[in-house]
Amino acid sequence: MSTPIKTEDLVQLYKELWSTTDEARRHELASQLLSDHATVSIAQPQTLQIHGHADIETHIAFIHKDLVENGLRFRVLDNTIGRNNNAVKFSFQAVNGADEAVVNATVFLILDDENRVVSDHTFFG
Repeated sequence: MSTPIKTEDLVQLYKELWSTTDEARRHELASQLLSDHATVSIAQPQTLQIHGHADIETHIAFIHKDLVENGLRFRVLDNTIGRNNNAVKFSFQAVNGADEAVVNATVFLILDDENRVVSDHTFFG
């Protein structure tokens, strides 16, 4: 991703990474969006840290089985997207079939010079 990308497009691709049902597409997006040494840090009751493409993709597949295959989908709140140099912020919701939010989260991404994610810091609540 050495060419410039609009922040909104980056966020939508990142959402697709976490929600696509196509494993090949998920792998393609992970390769495109994540730096070689990417880290995902999720603040839950206890912090969960995942390092590297393989482990992140495994975690995304787990989230997919737990949420997406049970009828939830992710919705980015467009008015929350912001960027400051190499930092991107947005909020999302996991919504059920009735379009009701069951999970709310805010994500902070730190990008490298090629607009690839170096670290993802997700906060629920």
